[in-house]
Amino acid sequence: MDNGKFTNMMIIVVSLIIGKLFAQFYITAPSYTTFTSDRGGYSVAIPDENKSETQSLKMPFGELTVYTQYARDRSLGLEFAASYCECPILLATKAYDDLFESMITSCVKETKGALINSKKIEFKNNPGRECTIKTSRNIRVIMKIYVVKDKVYQLFAYCHTADSGNKKIRDFFDSFNLVNI
Repeated sequence: MDNGKFTNMMIIVVSLIIGKLFAQFYITAPSYTTFTSDRGGYSVAIPDENKSETQSLKMPFGELTVYTQYARDRSLGLEFAASYCECPILLATKAYDDLFESMITSCVKETKGALINSKKIEFKNNPGRECTIKTSRNIRVIMKIYVVKDKVYQLFAYCHTADSGNKKIRDFFDSFNLVNI
């Protein structure tokens, strides 16, 4: 077999392998959809692979119910969560900075991580906080918290440190919107 034929065969083999890998990525890559919580009054774009969870917590001021939507993009190794709770008694004090700090501190402890950064943000003139936490397993937790009327909204993205700038993470946070509020 001459060099030209061998080279052509190798190009065909490599093309077939790359084509198969490329096609498999697009076949297995999740699609993102807009999840809307009518009760929570928000929408957010998340992967189709998602589940809901409701958790009741006993607090000094009474019982608090947290509604969370979890989602996973297995092809990129990204995980997302959007949650909200209604707590008018707590929010009536307008001690938002204390609330944000306690929520961030709780997340740092739960993940056994270290706070990398934290900054004040706003969402449609509502107070918020954004932070990044690095866990002991080299995972980044990017969190945004907003207070809107009598609700607290939390958005989380979990990823490997190298993926913290991934466009899907920015799209997730940018897609958050209020509905019927």
